[in-house]
Amino acid sequence: AALGSLPEAANLRSLDLRAWDTPAAITALAHAPNFAGVRTLYLRDVNVNADDARHLFRAAHLRGLARVHVRGDGGWSVDTVQEFAEAGFTSLTSLRFTRAGLGDDAARALARCAALKGVTDLDLGHNALTGRGVTD
Repeated sequence: AALGSLPEAANLRSLDLRAWDTPAAITALAHAPNFAGVRTLYLRDVNVNADDARHLFRAAHLRGLARVHVRGDGGWSVDTVQEFAEAGFTSLTSLRFTRAGLGDDAARALARCAALKGVTDLDLGHNALTGRGVTD
């Protein structure tokens, strides 16, 4: 929260957050428009729950992200992915939702997401996908 309140935070292009209080950090990211210049967001060494992920996806000032790497807590659902899909991320080139507990229905919702049109790096590792979710 302290970093996000600084005008200098607008100069940041990449955030790699590790070993921190997840809800507090997500709230700070979601409510600090000074982070609007961030293009790479790595939240991969913690477990982000579905509510925190949805809160992050709703943050309009983060819609310019090009690389989003989030490790879930195994409790995400198709609703979590739908929230991401409806958020309007238009600059994505790399998307990684790992260990989120995503199933085949979530994979299909993600496949229909307009934000994937420019993605060249997609990682859905360590989820609950079957061949049906990958090929449908």
